[in-house]
Amino acid sequence: MFTFKKGLFVFIFTSFVFFNLHAQIFIEPIISYTNGFIGEYLYESKKDDSRKLSYLEWDKKLFMYGLNVDAKYNQFEYDIQFLTSIRNICSGIMTDSDWKNDDNPKMKTTFSTGDNKANENHNVQSGFKYNILISESFFISPSIQFQYDYDSFTRKTAEGFYSQDNRHWWYESEAKHYPYYKENGKKVYLAQIDFERHSFYSWTGFSINAFITKNIELNLSSMISPFAYFEAVDTHWSQNRNTKEMYEKHYKSYQYSYFSNMKFDLGMKVKLNEMLFLNIGATGVVSLKVTRGSMKQDYWGDVYQDGYIESGQASGETMNYLSLRFGCRIKIL
Repeated sequence: MFTFKKGLFVFIFTSFVFFNLHAQIFIEPIISYTNGFIGEYLYESKKDDSRKLSYLEWDKKLFMYGLNVDAKYNQFEYDIQFLTSIRNICSGIMTDSDWKNDDNPKMKTTFSTGDNKANENHNVQSGFKYNILISESFFISPSIQFQYDYDSFTRKTAEGFYSQDNRHWWYESEAKHYPYYKENGKKVYLAQIDFERHSFYSWTGFSINAFITKNIELNLSSMISPFAYFEAVDTHWSQNRNTKEMYEKHYKSYQYSYFSNMKFDLGMKVKLNEMLFLNIGATGVVSLKVTRGSMKQDYWGDVYQDGYIESGQASGETMNYLSLRFGCRIKIL
C-alpha cells in the first residue's frame, strides 16, 4: 500500500535527481476538495453481461492535502504529486440496488442506503511534458502521465427496503415515494459493508498554456487513458444463523480498459514575485463507459470456500469526480 513515508521518499529522491541536473525546482503545498462517485456493477454472468443484477454507488466527497514537486529543464517539465484525505469523516452516502425479478429485469426489487465514511484515500500522479513555444505568451505541451488512486470506505449501518418476494418494486408502485414494505414488503437494518479499491491510469494528451498578462498564466489540458486497471474488494458482514456471530464475506473484482476514461484540467497561476506563485484549478475524471471484468468470492452462500473461487459473474466499474484545488507554489532552485 502506498504510504505517506513512501511518498516522501519519492519526493526527496526526485528533488535530488533534478538538483544535480541544475533544473528549476518548485514545491507546492496543496489543499483540495473532491466530489464524485465510484460505481460497482454485477451482471448475471460472463457470457451474458447485458442483465444488471446489482449496483453499488459510493460517494467520493473528500478533503485532501499534500504536496506537488515540479521541475523544469530546458523545454522539459516533470512533476510528481501526492495527496491524502482527511480520514474518518463522512463522504456522502452509499447506496445498493438490486434487480432480482427474472420476469422483469428492469424492476428494482431492493434498495438500501446509509452514510459513507472515508477510511483512507490517496492520489499519486507523475508526468512528463515537452513545452513547444508558439510565441512569447503561448505554448503547447504534449504530455504523458501516470496516476494511482487508493480509496477505502465503510458503510457501517443502513436501511434496506426489500419487496417481499422479489417480484415487486422496492417502493409502492402507485405512490412512488415511499418504500414498498409499507404494504407488501419489509424494512430491514443491514450490517456493515467495507470497500477498498486500487485504480491505475496511464494518460496521454496535451495542454495549452497562455499568459494573459505578465503575471497570470492560464492552462487547459485534455487527456485520454490508453490503459487503466482496477482492483477492488467488497467485504459484506453477515451473521451466522446458528452462533449469531458476525463474519466477513469477500468479493474481489478486476477490470481493465482501453481508451475508456478522460481527464480534463483547467488552471490559473498568479505570479506574486520571482519565488512565489498562487495556483488554483479544477480537474475532472470521467468514465466514458462501464469497464467490464471478472468477480471472485470466498463464500458460496454461507459456506466458506478456503480461498477465492470464480463466481461466474461479470463485474463492472465507473468513476467520475471533480477536484478543486488551491496551492502555493514556491521556487526553491
